[in-house]
Amino acid sequence: MIGSAAAKRAILAVAAGRKGDRSPADATGPRRVFVHRCNDLGDLLVVTPLFEALRRLWPHAEIVAGVGAWAVPLLEGNPHLSRVETMRTPWHNKVEPDPGVAGKLRYLWDSPDLRRVRAERYDVGIDVTGTFYGALFLSRAAIPRRVGVEGYAGGDGGYGPGLALRYDGAKHVGAAALELAGLLGLPRADFPENRPQLFLTREECAAAEARWQFLALAEVPRRGLRLVVAPGAGFPAKAWPAAHYRDLARRLVADGATLAVIGGKGDEAAGEEIAAAAGAQGSRSNLAGKLSLRETLALIAGSDFVFCNSSMAMHAAAAFRRPALVLLGETYPSARDHLRQWGYPGWSHVMGREEGEGKPLPGPEAVYARYRELFPAGEEAQ
Repeated sequence: MIGSAAAKRAILAVAAGRKGDRSPADATGPRRVFVHRCNDLGDLLVVTPLFEALRRLWPHAEIVAGVGAWAVPLLEGNPHLSRVETMRTPWHNKVEPDPGVAGKLRYLWDSPDLRRVRAERYDVGIDVTGTFYGALFLSRAAIPRRVGVEGYAGGDGGYGPGLALRYDGAKHVGAAALELAGLLGLPRADFPENRPQLFLTREECAAAEARWQFLALAEVPRRGLRLVVAPGAGFPAKAWPAAHYRDLARRLVADGATLAVIGGKGDEAAGEEIAAAAGAQGSRSNLAGKLSLRETLALIAGSDFVFCNSSMAMHAAAAFRRPALVLLGETYPSARDHLRQWGYPGWSHVMGREEGEGKPLPGPEAVYARYRELFPAGEEAQ
């Protein structure tokens, strides 16, 4: 660990005081803008409206997103970005191995990522997460105008005057990201909608449609509803119990709906159990571990309803305006608080514990009842 918060602030102050070889962009606006968000999939999706906000603010700037290789597919086709840089940032994600403090400092002292970003001579740098290491990265990259979040993960003191947003746990993460554009000068009236943005091609949508038609052969008669079940979560305590998903899937298939179970390679076995428990010809309905990320997104876009944990699927469903029942695991103390910080009213219907009220996790029967409130039996997809 690097000492106290005061020590981190002192280090960032020294780094910020280094004189660069240039000044921030003039009144015509910046030439190049770098947005650092090398986190997990849902963490990136929730802040994608920021890219549109920056494009509205600076229509002619080169706007570049620095993300992990695993997240690049989420930004394909995004019209608000000039390009995407693949980063190997070793903090605040579950993909890059944690090299410890010494390894992080080596990365910040001299790494291919740092050399590449510094060579681009960015005028503005945005540390969306607000970490000590992220703020230090922007300073080491000699970006003169640095923006970020204070009071969350140690970025305090690493940003320019008036360019630090104070962390507020009651504020939606996407809304907070848009406030960063506000600090840079975008009027609130010009903020885009706080809802994730994904851009699919016609070919991707057509392929997903063909896949749904193939899946429909497994469940007859079909009443028109295409249901995605995404049981995966970042770690087990985040997940609604697998046995609950199996019970829920049986109820859904009994209605005659078409079921598709999605997820990564690590969800393949759970997906097989869910599809098999539902009598849904698991080899056909279990697509966990069998699709690319873009194919998975297109399948969600072609669905009518999504059942998921608090995961990438929740954000993707909102991006495509698909209603989702977000089923939280034991680690979350309040479903209401989670909706406020991560969900999307009108699209995300969050169910979970309410610790302060002694309310336990909902079971399959309660979830199915809530689904039927949203989609009455026999209702066709619109």
